[in-house]
Amino acid sequence: MDQVNWIFTNYPMLKHLAMIMFVFRIVFKPVFSILGKYVELTINEDDNKKLHAFMRTKKYKMLVFIVDLLASVKLPKPKRRKC
Repeated sequence: MDQVNWIFTNYPMLKHLAMIMFVFRIVFKPVFSILGKYVELTINEDDNKKLHAFMRTKKYKMLVFIVDLLASVKLPKPKRRKC
């Protein structure tokens, strides 16, 4: 624990980086999990198709990559649907 305190006192930028990573983990993981469960539990199948279509877009893949890179948070990957 003394080593962690030494690092944070000598390199205060790392303390801010660790706090940002912690906040991202607290915010993004539950939000995406709750959103996915809500869509799965609704009766309407149209919202499932919209969510899966969005998860296949390049925007979503870029968002997942950036969040994973910056905060080391694993967001759910798109599920393959059997047609």
